[in-house]
Amino acid sequence: MRFRADDRGVTVQIGAVLLFAILIVLVSTYQATVVPQQNEQVEYNHNQRVHGELQELRDEVYRAAATGTGGSATVSLGTRYPERALFVNPAPPSGRLATSADASLRIRNAAATGEVGDYWDGTARPYPTRGLTYEPRYSVYQDPPTTVYRNGVLYNRFADATVTLAGQRLVQGDRISVVTLDGTVSESTNGVASVNVRPVSATTRTVSVQNSAPDEDLTIVVPTQLDAGEWEGLLEGELDEDGTDPDKHVSAVEPVAGEDAVRVVLEPGTYDLQMAEVGVGSDASETSPTYAVDVDGDGAVVREDGTRRVVVEVRDEYNNHVSGVDVTVTTDPSKGRLYDAETGDESDQTVRTDSDGRATFVYEPTAAVTGTETDSFALGFDGPDDDDVAGSKDTEEATYEVEVSGSGGGGGGGGGLSGRLTYNEDAVADDGPDDGTTPGGINFSVTNEYNQSVAITDIRIEPADADIDVLADRTTGEGKLISEVFVDGNESDGYVDFSSLGFPGGQDGTAVPDAIDLDLDGRANDGNPVVSSDDEASIYLYEFFTDSNDASNVDMNGEAVSITIRYRLEDRAPGDSQAVGETEFTVTPGSDGGGDGGDGGSGNLTYTGTYRTVEGTEAGVNSILQVDIRNELADAVDVTAVKVNDTTGPAQQIRETQLTAAEIEIDANGDGAPDSTADSFDGYAIGDRIDFDGPATMDGGTVGEVQFFEFRKNNGDPVDMTNRRITMTVYYETASGETRTTTFTIEP
Repeated sequence: MRFRADDRGVTVQIGAVLLFAILIVLVSTYQATVVPQQNEQVEYNHNQRVHGELQELRDEVYRAAATGTGGSATVSLGTRYPERALFVNPAPPSGRLATSADASLRIRNAAATGEVGDYWDGTARPYPTRGLTYEPRYSVYQDPPTTVYRNGVLYNRFADATVTLAGQRLVQGDRISVVTLDGTVSESTNGVASVNVRPVSATTRTVSVQNSAPDEDLTIVVPTQLDAGEWEGLLEGELDEDGTDPDKHVSAVEPVAGEDAVRVVLEPGTYDLQMAEVGVGSDASETSPTYAVDVDGDGAVVREDGTRRVVVEVRDEYNNHVSGVDVTVTTDPSKGRLYDAETGDESDQTVRTDSDGRATFVYEPTAAVTGTETDSFALGFDGPDDDDVAGSKDTEEATYEVEVSGSGGGGGGGGGLSGRLTYNEDAVADDGPDDGTTPGGINFSVTNEYNQSVAITDIRIEPADADIDVLADRTTGEGKLISEVFVDGNESDGYVDFSSLGFPGGQDGTAVPDAIDLDLDGRANDGNPVVSSDDEASIYLYEFFTDSNDASNVDMNGEAVSITIRYRLEDRAPGDSQAVGETEFTVTPGSDGGGDGGDGGSGNLTYTGTYRTVEGTEAGVNSILQVDIRNELADAVDVTAVKVNDTTGPAQQIRETQLTAAEIEIDANGDGAPDSTADSFDGYAIGDRIDFDGPATMDGGTVGEVQFFEFRKNNGDPVDMTNRRITMTVYYETASGETRTTTFTIEP
């Protein structure tokens, strides 16, 4: 039996095969074209994100340099493609972040004055620095840029061009800001890298430098792979090639032969130099103590029977303070002795620098002098020269000269001439024209009681509250209320305007305590103000803050500030050591806007002018002080606290060693019995506010007594207070609830 042929199913089979083939072609086409395009977009987006993360890393470097606190930043070196059910992705892309090799940034022909000039003397100063480079390893994105951070500039480097992501901060107006990079980073992954950032030497000081000679340009050699033309573009806002723009100071940008570097040439002039070193990753090297500067005491006038605080600061090669450095007396004074101000031990001539890089000594005259005589000495440290000798180089020591005035000399200095510069007991707290309303400034005046004009040369400012550590006007311009220090003299004025701190809201302010030279210090100054005989000079200090990072403005009502004014007599022969003087006092603005009391006047609590020194626990040593005060008001007042602001001599604390006595006792009404006391196991430091256990009520018109038992050095030795000048503040409340203070000075 024969069957007929039947091919009716062939068409269906062929169609199925064709459809499958088309599907394969479509899938292959998608895999070959669409998937790479999508992955390229993923890679491009990742690259853009990394640019932002590297800018955040750059900002973290500058934040660490400015604030002195470390941190970290994360960088996504790689990324991941989206999950695909039917299609295949390549391996996740990765990237590499690494530091470059050391290269030298060099500052040439920069010179400073004073002790800073021992280091900044025009010699070329090299600073090793590194860069950070990110290299992506993408599968699809063709020719992605390499992103580079170096010398503050963040840019993308393509094969034939560069694109700046963040510009330069090296030169801005008359400010030079150098932040070098050290440490090792080497990360290669498709994940996230965390980069630790720490300040090796944070910016704490600004120094003024200028070209070392008229024919020598101040230059900065910057290691870079960018050419001079690209740096001209970065410095476009600072470039003044024809020298006609007073606000621009870069005269040229030049290539450096044989180096990957450019030379930035600055116009002749004075510049504020700020420097820092920041470590990234691991293995960042530490800086070294490099030079010493005199902070306080040089040129001071010291009474034969008094003492004077002397402060030296040790700095590293970046001009920033170094703590933990032993400073010793490298040249002994011929008319006195130096010892540790903290311990008060006269045999201790080595002091370790504190957290501010400062070591504090006491200078105490030991020789009788006639009129005024000059004494000189030096304080130094052993630098990184491995010779184990302190002060073996000029940079390793600070030199001082003081004028020792015989005990018969005129009050406050002046080499025995009749007269003095006298505080007028008129301090008020006020708010300057900043963006706040807190009365953080202080105004007060002094009277020239000499028979000739006086030029005020220096003002030392030291708040009693150690937390008050910044003076900043937080405004633009210079002048009364808009500079940190302004002195209104009837013959001529003077001011100092600072930009020493990276203060919140702008580059502003200076740290206190500080001794301010009116014709040398600051970003800008206007010479020494002059006041005529029998005339007044008004002094404006604006404004006080606690902690430069928190920027907390302080209400200065009731806050004591120790002021030391140095001056010269204008009619004396140039170079005459008897032409200089110094006066010390404490200002405490009252809450009523008036002065801080004084030694007379009605309507206040006043010092009667009577005091006694009494033998204490050691025979023959009058270490106990008794002071009489009078309530000039008709109504009773409550005395709540006292403070010994400062005193001549080595006394550093008030502490009793007998369990039956208290450090401070007040007999409010003169009946011989204490009405309130203040007692502490550790005693009280000079400058501390000492609160009584309870208020001591003084009736109107009565005289009371405050007893201090007893004055000592920090090593426990009692101090004889006979013939010591002592400034103190008494805190009290009136019957109406008003808080007042009175500050006065006991003169021997």
